[in-house]
Amino acid sequence: THTHTHMQTPLVSVNGLQHGERATEPWLLGNKTLALVEKIITLRYTMQDYVLDQMTAVSQTGMPVNRPLWFDFPDDPEVWDITTSYMFGDAYLVAPVTDAGVTSQTVYLPAVVGGWTHMWTNKTFSGGGNVTVPAPLGDLPIFQRTV
Repeated sequence: THTHTHMQTPLVSVNGLQHGERATEPWLLGNKTLALVEKIITLRYTMQDYVLDQMTAVSQTGMPVNRPLWFDFPDDPEVWDITTSYMFGDAYLVAPVTDAGVTSQTVYLPAVVGGWTHMWTNKTFSGGGNVTVPAPLGDLPIFQRTV
């Protein structure tokens, strides 16, 4: 079965089998899986300029792109024990779903000026607390820092 983790960090290879056991090409995994992979690839391309900017910053400053919340919010005591969310650059908070069958996710959003906008619903949250958002298969909980 395909869990959220597989879909949000897909292994897409056009040159072989996954450890010799199963095909990894998305078009061989069925129409539902293909649609989810296409959605994630589309997201990747819409974020291409942001990713390039972040990689340029890494090469200039050494600051990691993926980092724990405490890296960006050291004064927020709530984030120090959170291991299930991370910052993707300084603009996106990502909260991967790791359990199969999950349809919603509770996420702690640090307080920021302007709040956070959920990528899939465009709903804005003020931050400084937990929010619960829909997290069906293919909708990785991602929040953009609103400026």
